[in-house]
Amino acid sequence: MTTTRPYRKALDVAEALRRLEDAAGSQLDEDLVVAFVRGIETVDAAPLPGMDPPRLWTPFSRVA
Repeated sequence: MTTTRPYRKALDVAEALRRLEDAAGSQLDEDLVVAFVRGIETVDAAPLPGMDPPRLWTPFSRVA
């Protein structure tokens, strides 16, 4: 949603998060949307579009 496509302009982060929240509980799993939005809004190292250089998210601990 935050990347420009040939058929539409990119959305800003706030609008993309709002659209995710609108779809929570119907098209998307509500618990996952809540966790994702909370992370993007509160984590200092959240990967956001337009970062230079781009930052890739990595988990704090490994599973397995």
